[in-house]
Amino acid sequence: MNIPKQLTTVTILSKLIAGVLFITLPFVGFWVGMVYEKSTTLSPSVLEPSIPASNTAKLEEVAFTDMPDLFNSCISTLNQKEREKEFVINTNEDYQTLLSYLSPSNLCNSLLLPKVNFLNFTLLGKYTEGGGCRVDFERHIFKSDISDEILYNIDVKTSGYCKALTSSMNWILVPKISNNYKVKFNVTHTSTDQSKSAKSETAPSNSTNEIDSCNTMANSHFVSIAKHEVGLGPNGPAMGYWGITFQKGTTLSDYGEPTFDWSYSDAGEYGTYTCSENTITAKLSNRTITATYNETTKILNWDGVDYKIYTIENLKEPSIDD
Repeated sequence: MNIPKQLTTVTILSKLIAGVLFITLPFVGFWVGMVYEKSTTLSPSVLEPSIPASNTAKLEEVAFTDMPDLFNSCISTLNQKEREKEFVINTNEDYQTLLSYLSPSNLCNSLLLPKVNFLNFTLLGKYTEGGGCRVDFERHIFKSDISDEILYNIDVKTSGYCKALTSSMNWILVPKISNNYKVKFNVTHTSTDQSKSAKSETAPSNSTNEIDSCNTMANSHFVSIAKHEVGLGPNGPAMGYWGITFQKGTTLSDYGEPTFDWSYSDAGEYGTYTCSENTITAKLSNRTITATYNETTKILNWDGVDYKIYTIENLKEPSIDD
């Protein structure tokens, strides 16, 4: 094969081109290698953890409706092992199973489950409790469409140094929750009292205007100081003593909210009660009674009638002939 002479002849131009390539090719190769390395290595920003969308999503507060007080008192997880249970009721069938949690209290014997349209609503509930002279349960519902979550926040706010325990099932109705949403319950406890160190330095005072919370009231019996009409006898109205029994933390109070049993005239009523300083708020089926108690005299003024305290452990109620 004959190669043209001009292709094999070394010229000045070919020498220059060879020299340029000899000098520049190593640098070009080094630069190409650096670019390739950068393209295959993750930048530091890629390795940084990202914030989940659920944490950055804007939460929308949802309106809700509290269930009636009697329902809240009578449908409760009395069993200690079941008090961590979280209820999300979406069907009438599940709703009827709540009757298995019905309190044996006489107050709850006639309870009928309120009608709920589960096509439009969901029932939520969770047991919480708090101790003190005053206990409030602050509830808020939030919804996140981004994370498909419903957040039920329950803040148990307590105040005072009383030893009374107040509980709530926090039953509420919310707009229907879709099956693809997850409900999360979040319970917090907030105390408005001073710190423990301040409490140890300054004990609460025991003035005559203060009641030892429901502690003094609990498991005590009160009898009216004066006689009142107790029914009709053969000779007209009969006179006798009226009585009120308070129960807390016993089988009669269902180990839940404190209860009372009031016998007056020829009638009787039951309900739950709370105490704050010297004021007792009693809830009956159709009304509320506000009573006052004097710690010094041991006299309870209930619905305009004065009652004297008698302890259940050593009860000796005045006879009708006293």
